Amino acid sequence: MTDLKNINFQFKARYYSYGKLNKKTRYLFIAFHGYGQLASYFIRNFKGLGEEYFVIIPEGLHHFYLEGMSGRVGSSWMTKEDRQTDIENQSAYLNEILLNVEADLKQNIKLIVFGFSQGFATAMRWVVRNNINVDTLIDWAGSIPNDLKPSLVEDVLKESEMLLITGDSDPYINDKSIVKMESQLESYKLIPIKVTYEGDHRIFPTILNKIVAEKIS
Repeated sequence: MTDLKNINFQFKARYYSYGKLNKKTRYLFIAFHGYGQLASYFIRNFKGLGEEYFVIIPEGLHHFYLEGMSGRVGSSWMTKEDRQTDIENQSAYLNEILLNVEADLKQNIKLIVFGFSQGFATAMRWVVRNNINVDTLIDWAGSIPNDLKPSLVEDVLKESEMLLITGDSDPYINDKSIVKMESQLESYKLIPIKVTYEGDHRIFPTILNKIVAEKIS
């Protein structure tokens, strides 16, 4: 007879940060990378935000070789296998990151949570399931998770601003998928600020900096 059992054990994981928490800091910016990326490379996209931003980049807990059995390594947030356990592990990891910096945060610092591609579903899921008080939630070319209770999303994000950012030549996002995302957000009673940029399925730092400067107060 085959039995499935789960165990709890201590787990060590890394994250990256950029900037300094000091009297000039106005925003804590937590950004979630996409599939196959690493935090050490992903963080480069956010180095132009300015000294008023303190940036944190968590990293997906799954690591793998991008091609074959050696070479470049990437990470991901989850697969369909043992999905619920992955979600629980992510929450524990992300909550610990926030706890790690919380003592240094000023009361007037605003929290911005950003997700690119696969990272957005993880970001939104973490925020909602853990009742994180977010000032701005940013979806850059990501999908909206469909496993969250609309009433819970509405309650947690009722005071939050949301940006929905898409590229006009993104091969993964088209008019149909945008309509679907807007329908999902409507079911959550969220009305996002929509931004379209010229480009494909990537983050362009100059575009990011411009959007942040214009849309985030």
